[in-house]
Amino acid sequence: MRRVSQLAAALPKVQLQQAQKLHRSAAGTNPFRASGGGLAAHHYTPVDQHESVLFVCDMQEKFRKAIPHFDDVCVITNRLVKTAELLNVPIICTEQYPEGLGHTVADIQLPKGTPVINKSTFSMCTPPVMSLMNEHHKSVILTGIEAHVCCFHVRIYLNKLF
Repeated sequence: MRRVSQLAAALPKVQLQQAQKLHRSAAGTNPFRASGGGLAAHHYTPVDQHESVLFVCDMQEKFRKAIPHFDDVCVITNRLVKTAELLNVPIICTEQYPEGLGHTVADIQLPKGTPVINKSTFSMCTPPVMSLMNEHHKSVILTGIEAHVCCFHVRIYLNKLF
């Protein structure tokens, strides 16, 4: 019960109500799937905390000025990170070429011990990241920036796996 109250405190009440409403209205459909198809999953699957992992993709300082609403993405990412931490959902973070683009912004409050993996590809699905996943991980919650590149490639790769 304590975790539920902590989770409720982590998410604004309106967002929690919206998520509950979306979950109830989905009833076997995927609200993110366009009628013409697309990259969305073939069916709606509720997230199970025991089968999920949170991917935090390339939230680096050099992107702050280049990405519109970067600070808003940081706020939302922190909510996801805090919720994952409360529910014991593993978190994996990546940094694209940190020598040139910097490290994960201080705004993102990753729990101590969160693996932060350097990468030089446009996907988080690198061997070091995938080695941290196991047979119980059937769902990936993806947050981060560069949705048209990195997040897109992660989604394509994971769509083939799941």
